[in-house]
Amino acid sequence: MSTSWNGAGHDAFAPSVPGTAGRSGGREPEPARPRRRFEPSRLLFGLGLLALAAGVAGRVAGRSPVPLSVLFFALPVLLLLTGVVASLTHRVRSRRNRSRPPG
Repeated sequence: MSTSWNGAGHDAFAPSVPGTAGRSGGREPEPARPRRRFEPSRLLFGLGLLALAAGVAGRVAGRSPVPLSVLFFALPVLLLLTGVVASLTHRVRSRRNRSRPPG
């Protein structure tokens, strides 16, 4: 077994050798993972869901004047808006990558 269940990069079940607690068995460190791309549509969707959850929680607590029909209508609108933003982001990134010279 070369990797532990939690991806620590060492065998979690192998007996430890004294004096090697800080080292990873003489292997070189793993290369850094590439950075993730910022996705505006995911940010918009997450913030929208938080707002919807706050509206529902306020409605359940009796403190929100937002009608229930507005909350039900807001979810499909949020999904549609998220799709539009994702489409625009994809279009902008594909044009930017096409205009760059290779290399």
